[in-house]
Amino acid sequence: MLIQPSALHKSVLQTADHGLKADDLLPESLYQFLACDTPREWLQWALENPETLLIDHAQCEKKSGFHGNEFALSLRRSTAVAK
Repeated sequence: MLIQPSALHKSVLQTADHGLKADDLLPESLYQFLACDTPREWLQWALENPETLLIDHAQCEKKSGFHGNEFALSLRRSTAVAK
């Protein structure tokens, strides 16, 4: 039995009741590490919009990977020039 993507989106993403609250998400040790508190509104938005959050995160990871590769190539070029 195939589930249509729109049906999956409705049944999983829109009606998921995880029961988590913003206070449940971060351990105390992480609060001590962070320079400032994460706004409760942002945490609540993240819980309500997981698909958008993951898309944004994926885009950030792609940019980070690209720049990491560029940096590695620049080191390789500068090392080759130095020899």
